[in-house]
Amino acid sequence: MDNYYLSDQSNKFLKNKNKYSLRKSKNIFSFKDDYKKYSPSFSELSNKKVLFIGDSHSKDVFNLFYTHKDYYKDYEFARYGINLIDLNNERLNYLVNSDLFIQSNIIIFSQRYKNKDIDSISKLIEITKIHNKKLVLVLKKPEFIANNKLNETFLDQYVNNIDSFNKIKLDKLAFKNLKKDNFLEINKEIEKKYSHKVKLVNLYSIICSEIQATCEIVDNKFSKYFYDYGHFTINGSKYFGYKIIQNKFYENLLN
Repeated sequence: MDNYYLSDQSNKFLKNKNKYSLRKSKNIFSFKDDYKKYSPSFSELSNKKVLFIGDSHSKDVFNLFYTHKDYYKDYEFARYGINLIDLNNERLNYLVNSDLFIQSNIIIFSQRYKNKDIDSISKLIEITKIHNKKLVLVLKKPEFIANNKLNETFLDQYVNNIDSFNKIKLDKLAFKNLKKDNFLEINKEIEKKYSHKVKLVNLYSIICSEIQATCEIVDNKFSKYFYDYGHFTINGSKYFGYKIIQNKFYENLLN
């Protein structure tokens, strides 16, 4: 397992006695040189350097590409953990003076945005313009009902109480368990305010289908794609990363 991946979570259901722990790896880089431990470095080659910035969800987006890094021959990927709120404190200096930021050509930002973050996006746009970086903003990812006190997902709780299930049934269950109020409205607000200022990318269609009323939540062997309300397992990162390649969705982010 590559050390820079999101720490893998068990893909098995809890009914199979294979519990998983919450992620232990660091998401926000609090000190000057944290990124050197928690992200790949860029090489001296002339490849385009893509830096994923944000909270734990930026690590999810980073994993969509890093798990398929051999496909992207002309690109290199790294990640820097920071929240929009940190653009107003000393962590901004750590970011803009880091080797990763200095060497990067493209910044892809994602976060579990809250309403208080919307105005801070303008500062991010300003910073990337000053430093001559291309900026892509990934909208808030789809969210499901949160894990219970036993750290069981809604999916774990469901399959623990039935004897048989299939992928289509579970994918439809996932759609029913979407918490649309957690992401649709804020994404609309971000689009309204910034669609004419920066490239915006929505991953919703990669994960869910409104027409079929499904969200892909497991593979054909019932390995999970999410380990909580919205973070990918490594299996999920690989699968959705493959869909991004197959649908040429990556062109929206990298070109």
